[in-house]
Formats: sequence, structure tokens, C-alpha cells
Amino acid sequence: MNSLFRSKTKGFTLIEVMVVITIVGFLASVVLAALTDARAKARDTQRVQMVKELQKALELYRNENNGNYPCAAVMPACVSGGGQVNVNGSASTTVFNVALAQFLTLPREETVFSSTPTWGSILYRTGGTTAAPQRNSYTILLRREIAVANSAGVVINPGNFCDIRVGPSPNTANWPDANYPDCF
Repeated sequence: MNSLFRSKTKGFTLIEVMVVITIVGFLASVVLAALTDARAKARDTQRVQMVKELQKALELYRNENNGNYPCAAVMPACVSGGGQVNVNGSASTTVFNVALAQFLTLPREETVFSSTPTWGSILYRTGGTTAAPQRNSYTILLRREIAVANSAGVVINPGNFCDIRVGPSPNTANWPDANYPDCF
């Protein structure tokens, strides 16, 4: 009788082990999905903070440069509408970076957006149009990684841009799509 009792309490059955492995695997997948979402939200929050810092730097630059915002290309003439600056992507321009260097240095972003890997997620352009640039205005495009609604209730889907326009003649006509929703 004693030897019969020992054999029953010797270990776990195969069914018990499989149930435990299944439960642990399920919990791990739930935690991993939540962690992925949390990382995306953190990157989006960091981008919003970068845009706010960029706006402060642009205002500091403007205060020291007769009310003009920096251009993407040849300074200070602002030829070709100032061009487009990929602020935190690998294709950012040296002219823009040098112009803002004393006010701000934004980190490079290894982008998670596969469609345009060198753009990063923050784009800048001075106001007006290509034919008539206005350095008293600018537009910033911010690419969102998670779905978010702006103050008007418009949902900005993941991977899409929204815009921030500042000044009397912000440039939207020269962007690939002039119908970006407001970011905030």
C-alpha cells in the first residue's frame, strides 16, 4: 500500500503540464501586446513633446532674426518656398539643423513607418507657396503612430499625418496632401 501511494504523488501528469504551459503562453501574449501598445503610445507622446520643443526653438529663432522663421534650404533668402525639412529623420537638412542648433537639437528617429523610412515623423516647411514664400509662418506635420482624436473630434489614424499651422500664411498648398487634420 505504501508503494502505491508514492507512485501517485511522484509528479505532474502530462495534461497538467500542458494546461500550465498554455496558461503561461496566453498570459505572455497578452502582456506582450500591452507592452507593444504602451511603447507606441510612449513614442507618440515623445514626438508631441519634440514638436512643442521645436515650436519653442522656432520662436526663439524668430525673435533673433527679424520675425523670420528658418528655411530648409539656402539661408536667408528662403528660395523655393523654403523646401521641406525632415526634422527628425535621416534626411534632415544641415541648413535647418545649423539654424536651430543654438536653440534645439532633436534626436534622430529610427522610424517605425515603413512607407518613408528616411522622413522620420516630424516635417517642417515655411509659410506661403513655392512662388511666394513667407517666412512669417510655418507648418509642421506630425505623423501619429496610434489613433488619436484632435480637439474637433477628428480621428487621426496610425501612420497618418496631422498638421500644426502657425502665422498668417502657413504653407499647406505645397504638401503632398493639403487636407491634413489639425493635430490638437
